[in-house]
Amino acid sequence: IIPRNARFDWRSYQAAMKRWLPKKRNVQGLFFGFPGAGNDRAAINPWLAKEIEKDSGPTRSRALVLAAPTDDPDTVRSLLQKRGPFVGIKPYHLYAPRKPTTQSKIEDFAPEWMWKLCDEFNGIMTLHIVRDAAIADPQNIKSLRRLGEKYPKCRVVLAHVARSFTYRNAR
Repeated sequence: IIPRNARFDWRSYQAAMKRWLPKKRNVQGLFFGFPGAGNDRAAINPWLAKEIEKDSGPTRSRALVLAAPTDDPDTVRSLLQKRGPFVGIKPYHLYAPRKPTTQSKIEDFAPEWMWKLCDEFNGIMTLHIVRDAAIADPQNIKSLRRLGEKYPKCRVVLAHVARSFTYRNAR
């Protein structure tokens, strides 16, 4: 059981990777803060940046800004502008105003200002899409097409194979 206030810092990540990859000295990654409805994103993002600064590998790890639709776009922009560890944005459905959030449209938790910023910085946006049919949902397909065409430099990662838990949905 993981304690509620557990922190998974750079050192604990490297220790876990050492168990899986004992011959690797340092394992890089693309990280983001744990999305939770009550999380303090204003504190999580700087903490994550400090942890990634501990990466002494030949290529430095990177991070995504954990962001919500209600966040100030200029604050997110400033994190991306620093050319530090942040290379994109991680929105999450728990931050959507729609209830239940599991039926949110992509724009509910990843509004257009996030797409515009990712496009501006050639950034990555990792989406955990929701709705009952996930990637087979017509609204999700329509949103991804529209936003992807409008913001072509925003590189989208659809987490968990776009939640395609069946072959039919994946296809």
